[in-house]
Amino acid sequence: MSGKKTEPKEVEAAAAGVVVSQQVTGHLPQNRKLIVIAVVVLLLCIGGATALLLASSNPINTTTTSTCPATVLKQAKPLLTTTINPLQLSKLVGTIQKVKGYDRDASCLYVVTAYYISISDGPDASTYYAKLAKVYRANVGYDSNLKGATMPLSTLKSQVDFLKQQASTQQNLYEGPVVK
Repeated sequence: MSGKKTEPKEVEAAAAGVVVSQQVTGHLPQNRKLIVIAVVVLLLCIGGATALLLASSNPINTTTTSTCPATVLKQAKPLLTTTINPLQLSKLVGTIQKVKGYDRDASCLYVVTAYYISISDGPDASTYYAKLAKVYRANVGYDSNLKGATMPLSTLKSQVDFLKQQASTQQNLYEGPVVK
């Protein structure tokens, strides 16, 4: 043999930064597999925690607990089930609109929308209906204090659409010549 020392293949490969077992099998060593698994699990945990935080910070009321005071909703119920008295209902709407977060509560928005429909205010009825449709959840419904006093969203929508149609029809009316 030539007087040259040959190092074993393991040493040559290790010096190049590649483990022989990786050369032969093409797989990661056991400790690297564990590290990869741990990183994946950690990322999944972070993703899950983020999703929970986002879900819990959802501003939409998803329970039957209402932002509106129960006394206001109890007073509104008979006004919504009989011929609506706009003067009495307007006082309740004023109270509701002072409640923080009323515009994210389906029960509050129902009363306000019904009021604007009752006074034939198409633009405001449309505005509050849009807010109501955004936050209303059929599986949750309205506050129990309004039970039996509410209409389906489709009925409210048809009433709002009618008011909007009436407003556009009134704008197109010919009122005759202007007399000077």
